[in-house]
Amino acid sequence: RCIWCQKTVHDECMRSSLKNETCDFGEFRNLIIPPSYLTSINQMRKDKKTDYAMLASKLGKQWTPLIILANSRSGTNMGDGLLGEFRILLNPVQVFDVTKTPPIKALQLCTLLPYHSARVLVCGGDGTVGWVLDAIDEMKIKGQEKYIPQVAVLPLGTGNDLSNTLGWGTSYTGEIPVAQVLRNVMEADGIKLDRWKVQVTNKGYYNLRKPKEFTMNNYFSVGPDALMALNFHAHREKAPSLFSSRILNKAGYILGYSFGGSLVLEF
Repeated sequence: RCIWCQKTVHDECMRSSLKNETCDFGEFRNLIIPPSYLTSINQMRKDKKTDYAMLASKLGKQWTPLIILANSRSGTNMGDGLLGEFRILLNPVQVFDVTKTPPIKALQLCTLLPYHSARVLVCGGDGTVGWVLDAIDEMKIKGQEKYIPQVAVLPLGTGNDLSNTLGWGTSYTGEIPVAQVLRNVMEADGIKLDRWKVQVTNKGYYNLRKPKEFTMNNYFSVGPDALMALNFHAHREKAPSLFSSRILNKAGYILGYSFGGSLVLEF
């Protein structure tokens, strides 16, 4: 069984098949970064060449390589299992666990791909998605706008508000196979998402505190729902062992309403 195109042959037929057939990388060829591409990139970098468009043209106009950024701790550790499944269907080099490789470092793989070609699938909750979007903001600061990928979401968290807003659903519990998730990414349409910088300063002539700066997406909550999200996050940070079950997390999310009221921004 070929680990790239998933085709199978009998043992006695394998030698003749290897001579007569070339692996086409199967159904997800437009998402896979071929090993030969990376080998050629390494050679080009040694020769101090950075124009990868000609090299990528051999893979076709439909080639939109996908980078997986999964949080192995999300979804009652479901992210850990998803990492293994994605590594079977794609090139393992394009699958990252963000708890081990920070998004800003993983996204540097985009700089080895043609301009505006890459897509990223974030597997995690709203916090993980925000972490990846912040890393993309850092790419802009570094002058890497041409390499910024489009972002899709596989919701593994508790709230998943952003995922639901973008049409990816409220939660993923394994109800559809990983292969179908990849098909959904290939068929998805791109839309623009507003990202705001909000600076909070304290009034007063003798205030020595530095202004706080927050990044938020184009939706925000004011009132009990925002407070609920904040309290849930605070309690999970204090005792992470108590929030290992998605069902218990949902219950804790609901109980968040009972902790009082204040004004916060959800981002």
